[in-house]
Amino acid sequence: MRKKIAILSISILLIMSGAAISPALGSISETFNDVNELLIKMILTLSSMLIIPASIISGKLAMKVKKRSLLITGMCIYLIGGVGGGFATNIYILLMFRALLGIGVGLILPLSTGLIVDFFNGEERKKMMGYSTAVNNLGAVIAIVLSGMLSSINWHFAFGVYLIGFVSLFLVIFLLPEPENKVSVQKSHSPLNKEVYKLMLSIAVVNIVFYSVPTNIAILIKTQQLGSTSISGFVIATLNLTSFIAGMFFNKISAFFKKYTSIFALLMMFVGYAILSLSKSLIQMEIALFFIGLGLGIILPLIFIATGKSVPLKDSTFAMALVNSSMYLGQFLSPILVSSAASYLGSTSIKFPFQFSAALMLISLLVTAYIVNAQKVNTTTSLYLYF
Repeated sequence: MRKKIAILSISILLIMSGAAISPALGSISETFNDVNELLIKMILTLSSMLIIPASIISGKLAMKVKKRSLLITGMCIYLIGGVGGGFATNIYILLMFRALLGIGVGLILPLSTGLIVDFFNGEERKKMMGYSTAVNNLGAVIAIVLSGMLSSINWHFAFGVYLIGFVSLFLVIFLLPEPENKVSVQKSHSPLNKEVYKLMLSIAVVNIVFYSVPTNIAILIKTQQLGSTSISGFVIATLNLTSFIAGMFFNKISAFFKKYTSIFALLMMFVGYAILSLSKSLIQMEIALFFIGLGLGIILPLIFIATGKSVPLKDSTFAMALVNSSMYLGQFLSPILVSSAASYLGSTSIKFPFQFSAALMLISLLVTAYIVNAQKVNTTTSLYLYF
C-alpha cells in the first residue's frame, strides 16, 4: 500500500506541468505588456517542448542509474521550476523556470508508469495503470481550480500550486523503495520493436484527437455565444472528471469488455466528437465531453499496459519514455495537423477540429475492430491497439 500511494502521488504532478497556471496567463500578460505575445504563449508551451527530450534521456538513464535517485532528482527540478516561476521579475526569468519545469517533468514522466511495471504484475498492474490515469486527471482538476483561486489574489501566487510536489517528494523518499534489478528471461532486444512503434503511433493519434478540445472549446463557446470563455475550464473539467472515474474502474471495465475494451473506448470517443460536432448548447457539450473522457480514461491505461508487455522488464522504463514522448508530440502536432487539414479541405467551420477528430476516431475504430476480431485474443493484458 505504501508503494502504491507513493507511485500514484507522482501521477498527480504530471498533467499540472503546463495547464496549472493557465488561469493566470491573462494577468501575466498584463504585467509583461511590453513583450512579444509569442513569449507569453511560451509560458505554457516551453515546458511541453522540453518534456520530450528529457523523457527520452530519463528512459536511457533509468537503465544505468538507480531509478529512485533519478526520480528524486526530477522532482527537485520540478519543484524549483514550478514554484520558482512565482518569484520571476521578468519574462525571461519566468521562461527559464518554465524550462526547468519541463526538464523535471520529462525526468519523472517515464518513471511514473515504469515503476508500476517494476513493482506490479497481472491484475494488480492493470489496476495501478487505471488508478494512475485517474489520479492524473484528478490532478488536472485540482490544479486548475487552485490556480484560478490563487491567481485571483496575485498571479505570482498561482505558481504555489506546484508546492504539492513537496508532498509527493516526501512520500517517495520515505515510502518508495528502489525496485529490484530483475534480469528478464525474455530474449534481449531493443525497446524499439514494432509493437513499441505501434503504441507510439496509437498514443500520438489519441492525443492529436484529445487536444482539439482544450485548444478549441473556448473559441466554440465564445463563437456560439454560450457563455464567457472562462466557463470553458468548467466544461473541460467534465472530461477530466469522467476520465478520473473511468480510470478508477478501469479494471472492472476491461474485465467486462475483455478483448473489445479498446473498441469500446474508441467508440465512446467517436460518439463524443460526433456529438460535439453537432452541439448547440452547453449541455450537449457536457454530454460530448462525458463520452470523450470515458474513452480517454480507458484507452490510455490500455496503451501503457501494452507497452509494459511489449519489451523485456529491463527496457520497460525506456519504452514508457518513448510512448510518453509520443503523447506530448501528439499534443504539439494537434493544432498544426487540424489547421493544415482545414486549409487543404477549404473548411472555415469553427467545428472542423471536432469533425476532423470524429473522422479520425471512426477510422481508428474500424481498423481496430477489424484487426481485434481477426486475432484470437481473449484478454486485455495481451491486447495491443491498432490505429
